[in-house]
Amino acid sequence: MDLSQACFDRIVNLIYDTLDDRGAWRRMLECLPEAVGGRAIHMLAFDAAHGALSYSDGADMAPQIDLEYIQKYQFIDPRVGLLRQQSAIGWLHCHEHFDDGFAATHPFYQEFLIPHGARYVSACKLADTPEATVIFSCLRSGAEGPLPPNVLAFLDRLRPHLERAVRMGLAQFVYSTQALVGHALIDKLRQPVMLLTATGDVVLANAAARSLLASTSLVQVAHG
Repeated sequence: MDLSQACFDRIVNLIYDTLDDRGAWRRMLECLPEAVGGRAIHMLAFDAAHGALSYSDGADMAPQIDLEYIQKYQFIDPRVGLLRQQSAIGWLHCHEHFDDGFAATHPFYQEFLIPHGARYVSACKLADTPEATVIFSCLRSGAEGPLPPNVLAFLDRLRPHLERAVRMGLAQFVYSTQALVGHALIDKLRQPVMLLTATGDVVLANAAARSLLASTSLVQVAHG
């Protein structure tokens, strides 16, 4: 861990870089494990109008883990309901609500979270508006235990900056063709992937897909 002032200042600078560059969110998230340790960092958003997950990205989360969560496990995640009811000023520490007995039997913990090396989650809301709810969370393994007080204090110092950046860039977390939950994930995948509308218009092609289009005529995009 590195809870120094220099590390704090570096993360704050990355937070405000997100106002001009949405890609800076990933750089900021990837910088956090160096400071706070733990298994992973996860940030997600729910679009209020569509009732759908509209953003998901993190650090130390393999694309397959993110994909599994988006496709299946978000729907049985017992923490989501609590988080969405949680006050915008507090933290939710999952072990205070879901003890080891619960974790030993619930499929979210047994099939997804624990096999991927996580057990404990501490999370807070960075925004809770009529447009979207944005949640920031730190995941820790069973061996690491819950978030220690000194790390929580460090995150509490960062939190006003995170909240301000999210509030000013809220459009990045609302469901649209410009801010889709799939964008962050697809950018990380090595397989060629394109996001399409229902009418076949290409919304996004990742680097592998662009390379494929350039190297073969078997797959083509015409007129968008």
